[in-house]
Amino acid sequence: MKDFLNSQDFNIALLSALITVFISAVTYFIFRTLRKTKYDEKERRIQMEQMRSSLEHEFYKLNDRLMMNEARWRDVNHLFLRRELEDENIKTNDTQKAVHLNNFLKSNGINEKDLEVEKEFVFVLTPFHEQFF
Repeated sequence: MKDFLNSQDFNIALLSALITVFISAVTYFIFRTLRKTKYDEKERRIQMEQMRSSLEHEFYKLNDRLMMNEARWRDVNHLFLRRELEDENIKTNDTQKAVHLNNFLKSNGINEKDLEVEKEFVFVLTPFHEQFF
């Protein structure tokens, strides 16, 4: 009986050791995979940033070529310019058009007062790129 208990204790100890080794191996492979995934994510982000930068650079080059002189600028903006010339209702000093307060604007907390134009303010859009500094 004593040998049986010793052999049963030995089997339990061996089983516990095997389970511990198995859990340790699984944990190691999970952490290794996560580390590789983080590295792959960083590498993917770097590649995406390089692609974005390359495309942005190409857009700026094309835009510069399109706007290199007044004739080209007029060619790019001909639809807008033609509309301005054809529409007799547009006045040079009164280009403000009323904005309709729809459900979308209301749902975002905008009211009639927010739509009023303040004459002493100017709105400017400009690219934030080192080329334009």
